[in-house]
Amino acid sequence: MRRNLVLGLGLLLLGWACGDCFWEVRGHVLECGTMSIVSSVRIDVAVVGVIPAFTDEKGDFEVGTTDSCNDTEALIFTKEGFETIRLEFKGRQNGPVQVCMTRIFSQ
Repeated sequence: MRRNLVLGLGLLLLGWACGDCFWEVRGHVLECGTMSIVSSVRIDVAVVGVIPAFTDEKGDFEVGTTDSCNDTEALIFTKEGFETIRLEFKGRQNGPVQVCMTRIFSQ
C-alpha cells in the first residue's frame, strides 16, 4: 500500500516536472462589420498530424495540441466566401478569443 502511494506521488511529480500543460485555444468567430456568427469555419493548426476543427452553430471553437503550453502555434481559419486568416497564439489563452472574418464580395 505504502509503495503504491510513493509510486503514485512520484508519477504525479514527474508529470508536473515535465510541464503537463498543453497548448490550447478556444474562441468565437464572427463576421467583421456585422458581428454575425460564422459557423462551419475550418480551423487548421499549422502542425503536422493535427485534425482540423470546425466552429459550431454558435461560431464557437476549441483547438488543442500536445505541444507545450509555452509553444506558439498558428491557426488558419478558412471558409468559402471569406478571406483566409492566419493567427498565431502562444500557449493557453486566459479566456476565449474573438476572431473576425471578412466576407469576400464578388463584383
